[in-house]
Amino acid sequence: MKLYIQDFEQHRKLSENAFTIDPEMLKFKAVHLFIASHNWEQIEIHLSNRVDPEDIKYLHLVSDNIKTIIPKDSKQDVLRCLCNIYPDKAGSLRQAYMCNSSLDRVVTSIEFSN
Repeated sequence: MKLYIQDFEQHRKLSENAFTIDPEMLKFKAVHLFIASHNWEQIEIHLSNRVDPEDIKYLHLVSDNIKTIIPKDSKQDVLRCLCNIYPDKAGSLRQAYMCNSSLDRVVTSIEFSN
């Protein structure tokens, strides 16, 4: 199964093996239990100001394949989210951010949206 974390306004028609969660739903403990109880082939998360970094810090434990889509004008709160999603690359992500280097060189599964 694939898990998509994105705003419902961005929701697109997905396959039967996909499940979409709005970022606001991550505030509920039952949603975290649902996420933890499945083995996800892929997790795709659209980072925005609605995603709390603390709500996504355990995603790397339920899937090895996490694709992150971030806005072009990424801010420091997006960096906190990325460091929680990819804890093993947190230092490199911070260094790239401070040096105005491209974050997708550190983590290849990052894409930029408009």
